[in-house]
Amino acid sequence: MEALYENLDVFASNNKKIVLKTTSSVYLVNLKDIIRCESEKNYTHFFTQDKEKITVSKTLKEYNELLQEFNFYRVHQSHLINLAHVKRYEKNEGGHLVMDDDSTVPVSFRKKEDLMKLFKSL
Repeated sequence: MEALYENLDVFASNNKKIVLKTTSSVYLVNLKDIIRCESEKNYTHFFTQDKEKITVSKTLKEYNELLQEFNFYRVHQSHLINLAHVKRYEKNEGGHLVMDDDSTVPVSFRKKEDLMKLFKSL
């Protein structure tokens, strides 16, 4: 029974969508399709598997609070990543992640240790 509930939770979270409102459109995006989010002042850029860049006028902090329970992790003041889309961690140049879309995301010194613990638990 416990395994069934866990599988249902995974299924439900894989089908979750987020509504992203831009100045010209309203996007409904599957959470599993979001590779990463990047802040730029009061804007957040979403990068998806479809190579789309969707810019919304909300802060990364708001999305961090909303997405952290869905396998997203804030690795830097300006970057929130979907852990399911991490390809590798590069130790050089202070440390950065290479994502599925081959983008690189810096990892802050303060977040590095917690990120390594997360990798061990995967």
